[in-house]
Amino acid sequence: MADMSGDRSDAAGPRTDDVGQPRRGRQPVTLPDWIRDPEPVRVTWRRRAMLAALRLPGGPGVRRAWWRWQQRQRLHRRFPILTALVAVPLAFVAIMALVSLVYWLWARIWVIP
Repeated sequence: MADMSGDRSDAAGPRTDDVGQPRRGRQPVTLPDWIRDPEPVRVTWRRRAMLAALRLPGGPGVRRAWWRWQQRQRLHRRFPILTALVAVPLAFVAIMALVSLVYWLWARIWVIP
């Protein structure tokens, strides 16, 4: 039984220092070869199109602008209360317009000969 002083002479096996190997700080790699050395990326039509677009003048700038556009914060996330205050009346007006249109069509089809 090991005591609290850090003595590692129990059944856990010999320490790396005892074996005579230098301590590297990492465990040996036990991954298969296909994980350690993967095949190169397949060149699909999308990748070819992207590489062709990047070769055009201004291509890298367009790509960075597209990344910025994708990472932007949406307006309804920045101003949720203001968005709700605008969206609810707009939804009410749209619903009332649709209901009025249905009533008008109903009157044109069935009431007026």
